[in-house]
Amino acid sequence: MNLVAPAKLNLRLRVLGRRADGFHAIETLLVRLHLADTVELETEGEGIELHVEAPAEYGAVPDDETNLCWRAARMLYDAIDRPAAVRIRLTKRIPAAAGLGGGSSDAAAVLVGLNRRLGEPLDAPALVGLAGRLGSDVPFFAAETPFALAWGRGQRVLAIAPPPSRPVLIVVPDVGISAAEAYGWWSEDAATGEAPAEILPGPDRLASWSTIERLATNDLAGPVERRRPELAAARRALESAGATIAHLCGSGSCVAAVFSDEADRDAARAALAAGSDVDPAWPIIPTWTEGPTDP
Repeated sequence: MNLVAPAKLNLRLRVLGRRADGFHAIETLLVRLHLADTVELETEGEGIELHVEAPAEYGAVPDDETNLCWRAARMLYDAIDRPAAVRIRLTKRIPAAAGLGGGSSDAAAVLVGLNRRLGEPLDAPALVGLAGRLGSDVPFFAAETPFALAWGRGQRVLAIAPPPSRPVLIVVPDVGISAAEAYGWWSEDAATGEAPAEILPGPDRLASWSTIERLATNDLAGPVERRRPELAAARRALESAGATIAHLCGSGSCVAAVFSDEADRDAARAALAAGSDVDPAWPIIPTWTEGPTDP
C-alpha cells in the first residue's frame, strides 16, 4: 500500500496560553500542501520494520522506535490487540524540524493506512483519538481533510471546504527549530502575552483568500525571529517579492509565502535567487496549497 503524506501550512496560528499540563492551547487554520513524503506499508513478517530514505541536507531522520511512524504502528497494533507485523518504507521530501508537519503527516499516514489495510478495526473517532496522543498536528492529517480549523492542543479539528489552490514558496534555512524551543521562547517573552479575545468568521467565509489574508498571523514568529533574525530577513524578502501571506511555518524554521498566481511566485523565486537577504545556499521549494483548481 502506497500513501501520500502531505506537508501543511499554518495560515493562522494563535497561542492562547499555557495549559496546566505544560502544553500550550492554540487556535490554528491549516491547509495541506502538494509537497509530500511517501509511505509504503507491507503487512507481513513479524514486528515493526522501518526503512527511511531522506536527503542528507534535510537533517537526520531516525529509523527506530523514536520515529513517529514506528510509534504510530505500535500504538495501532496495541489498540486492536494484535501482534505487530508491518514493514514501513518512508521516503522523505518534507524538510525535518521545519514547521511543515512532515513527521506528523507520516505518522497519520501509517495510522490511517494500516487501519485500512487491517480491515478498519478502528472507527474514525478512535483513530483520531490515537492521533492526538502522538502529536498536535497528527489529528489534522488523520482527519484526511485539506483545510481545517484546529484548537486545543490541535486535537479538535473542524474540516472546512478549502479555498482555491494557490502557489507557495518555502524557504528552507540551514537550521532546525523544535516545537519545544519555539513554544519555550514564546513563554519566555513576557511581552508576547496571551492572544486577545476574537470572533472568527463562519466556515464559509474562512474559505475565502481575502478573509484568510486578513486573519493570517503566527504568534510564534516574533519569539523565533528575535532569536533567529535571519528568518525575519527571509520573511521580509518574501513580502517585498509580492507575497500575499509570508510568515514562519508553524514553529519553524522554514518560512513560507503564498502568492496570488504562479507568475508572481515564479518572479519572486527569481528575485530571491538574483540577490536578497535570503542565503543563496538555502533551498527554495515551490509548491501549491491543496484545493479546487489544483494544478
